[in-house]
Amino acid sequence: TSQVVFVLTLLLGGLPRVGHGTTFVPMDELTLLRSSEVVLVGTVTAIESALSGPEGGIRTYIHVQPERVIKGAIGRQPIVLREPGGTVGDRTEWVFGAPEFWVGERSLLFLSRNDDATLQTNSLSMGKFTLGVDSTGQTTAVRDYGYGSSILVPSTGEMTEAQPETQEFEPLLDWSWCNDTKNG
Repeated sequence: TSQVVFVLTLLLGGLPRVGHGTTFVPMDELTLLRSSEVVLVGTVTAIESALSGPEGGIRTYIHVQPERVIKGAIGRQPIVLREPGGTVGDRTEWVFGAPEFWVGERSLLFLSRNDDATLQTNSLSMGKFTLGVDSTGQTTAVRDYGYGSSILVPSTGEMTEAQPETQEFEPLLDWSWCNDTKNG
């Protein structure tokens, strides 16, 4: 979850740094699937930011219309994700590694629950793939960790600047051999 990414960022503070804000330890899609409460394909219909209280931080609320629910019992009613950061008036809070969305975007989303039961992407931007079409007409899924993020490769200890990852969409969904895609 995002707490794991935060703890790893704190623990890795003593390692040589490349000057990044959030460090991700990549997980494969099956691990991401298993650690998510909800997985769906949907379209962003609205985005709004608000203060979380008089002294609180800014949160951004992303409205999503589910098209295909892969895991979880949420139905096809619109849902609202709550992500950290955003802009309210002249105040902006930026969280490195938080996913960025735009209205009309179609995404594959791996979701977990916040402490108050609202949904958020699992492990910040690691849980979001933007769907598109390449020059051959194939649907692609792009995961963009965002500006200021880095990747730690556990097997080598190497830390590199995170780059967007593009892959074919349909093979990404081929979890037919996995028994827990529907109910966790």
